[in-house]
Amino acid sequence: MANGTIATELKALAEAMGVHGVDGDTIGAVLKDFAGKFTSEGIDTDTNTTYTISIDGNVITLAPSSGDSQTITLPTAPAPDLSYIAPEYSNESTYALGAYVIYEGVLYKAKAAIETAEEFDATHWDQTTVMAELAAG
Repeated sequence: MANGTIATELKALAEAMGVHGVDGDTIGAVLKDFAGKFTSEGIDTDTNTTYTISIDGNVITLAPSSGDSQTITLPTAPAPDLSYIAPEYSNESTYALGAYVIYEGVLYKAKAAIETAEEFDATHWDQTTVMAELAAG
């Protein structure tokens, strides 16, 4: 598999794991960095060594079937500011029926009035999107 293909797959995997803002060039540089580390440690890349790649948050680990694992920490973009869509949920506030809030980066709409301040309770909210709300009119 070519490095470009691996970089594309790693970028997609990183985004699926919630690591955003990492471009293909950064992933490519990570792969080159890994290759350099393994070569400098004497691991022959032309052998039948297999590698396991795992992503945990913004940390990529490359583990050969023999030898030491190497990790690289990718830079991450800050979470998008969603305050222009709805306020962040507050356990000190009350909410009217149909009120919108952002909780853990997700847009929710109140199923009923929340007249007593409480910790977030997903049973009181419907997860939604701006597009779904626009379509509902």
